[in-house]
Amino acid sequence: MKKLIIGVLSTVVLAFGLVPAQAATEYVATQKTLASFSASATGLTTLQRSQVEAAVEANPNAEKFICTGIRYASQPMSENIKVRKRAKAACDYAKQLNPALSTWFQNKPTNARSYAGKVLLTIKTPIEVGETAASSIVDRVPQTKSLAALGSHVRAVEFAALKLAPIEIKYAVGPTADPVRVKLVVERFQGKLKMYQLLGLRKLDMDWVIASEKDHGWWRDYRLAQEPNYPIELWDVAKNELGHCRLSSDVFCGAGNGVNGKNYQDNVVGTRFVDRGLDSVSRHEAAHFYQTEFGYGGRCWFAEGQATFFETYLESSSRPRSQVLGRLKQSPASVSKLTEAQLVEKLRSDRVCDGDSNIAYDMGMLVFEYLYMNYSLREIHDMQVLASNGSWSFATSQVLGVNSDQLDAAIAGYVFTAMQKV
Repeated sequence: MKKLIIGVLSTVVLAFGLVPAQAATEYVATQKTLASFSASATGLTTLQRSQVEAAVEANPNAEKFICTGIRYASQPMSENIKVRKRAKAACDYAKQLNPALSTWFQNKPTNARSYAGKVLLTIKTPIEVGETAASSIVDRVPQTKSLAALGSHVRAVEFAALKLAPIEIKYAVGPTADPVRVKLVVERFQGKLKMYQLLGLRKLDMDWVIASEKDHGWWRDYRLAQEPNYPIELWDVAKNELGHCRLSSDVFCGAGNGVNGKNYQDNVVGTRFVDRGLDSVSRHEAAHFYQTEFGYGGRCWFAEGQATFFETYLESSSRPRSQVLGRLKQSPASVSKLTEAQLVEKLRSDRVCDGDSNIAYDMGMLVFEYLYMNYSLREIHDMQVLASNGSWSFATSQVLGVNSDQLDAAIAGYVFTAMQKV
């Protein structure tokens, strides 16, 4: 899906008109594209007004609200007048809803036809900087219980961790793996792991191999020499697959597993790999790296659900939420046909993933929407550690202050409602 990025992080004060010079401030931004306008319209429809309302409500501490009217690059300059009026209408309405906002409207060209004639909202909220502020953000919850506020909160957590020094990662390299491409992969993983450093990640107890698509024989011998029972079927030569990923010279693939209490990670970086899929894969697998240190939560949906949540909410190149919901709706396990009471029971018995391994990814992501919307990252982390080393029921009551039956019922209600909207 094409995205038009006008600006995500800014240290420049934007306002309509002249303003006094101000000290530089760091912001985290949320972006939303309004629904399409009719050909000649310059005012907002009921749907567009509701979208502006949702954006303002989800970002109550925002300072800046930027509205960008977009025209296709090959269109005449006269189109600027129309899209600029649309942008002004959106910003005027935002200002009406929250008079404290500093609003700015503008027009920009784009080469993405799908954005022509639309209005992009960019909402910027100031964030605290410094080590103390960065650490404290994981102790907070989103400003409101909405998906937009949840997304803004998670992006703010990631931004707060950007200035941290990366942790050291040890790994073995296959004989034909390109050192430059290997370095790219490792550095990308280090970046994705920074947010977990706010939760105490300091090291990785993991055996990591990075090979090329040509290194199967070397990889097989290397792993079997380490562990005779290593599941070398992970790399299926006949199917040319590693885990669930089809191998090629321009692909990046990953698969993790545990054998006899030890954590292993296997990655293939193709000999002609550039960057395709690296952000989404490294985001997902970085969550599993974090889990190797602190535990997998003790529920069938926990490990993959947490990884899918961060992949979906922090990577624009990843599967969208609508795809996750659609796949869950079509699950061969017919989970979407369960009543809410039946869903509660399957969650309580930890049998909700039976019949379809994808449920762990898809329903798991929805579960984490509920968890991170209602509890801080620190609280879920502490529950994760406790549940991974003992009882799920004990962990929920000790850390979250609710018994596991109450939590399962709340989760089931959230997931059930989400599925009914598909």
